[in-house]
Amino acid sequence: FNIAEARRVDDAALNGYLPETFVNVRYGRDRFEPPTGARILAQEPSGEPALFQVGCNAFGFSGHPGFKVAMAEDLIMEFEESPPDPAAVLVEARRLAPRIEAGLVPLMTGLVQITGWMQTLGKDKP
Repeated sequence: FNIAEARRVDDAALNGYLPETFVNVRYGRDRFEPPTGARILAQEPSGEPALFQVGCNAFGFSGHPGFKVAMAEDLIMEFEESPPDPAAVLVEARRLAPRIEAGLVPLMTGLVQITGWMQTLGKDKP
């Protein structure tokens, strides 16, 4: 369970909407490895990828771009195995909530543009 400042490494990422930096909150003991040929869009200070793209419209995030403290609290209460002393990270995540929300708006704008999530199907199709 950690918080890092992810940095954009590709200025064209998400049609130019990916913020230069964004708060990346990760919860979980696993680390992902982007597939061969993935386009790395952002990295954490450690050099680990924070966001990558595969093909035209598949994306991988190491954290949750819309992280809310309640998400981690639910996981901590639900499972016996949890991070040691998560209180400090929860406090920091609460403090950073406005930055997380602010970064989510441009990030989602780029994702919606690239994936076409908001395209209409036409008048005759629901």
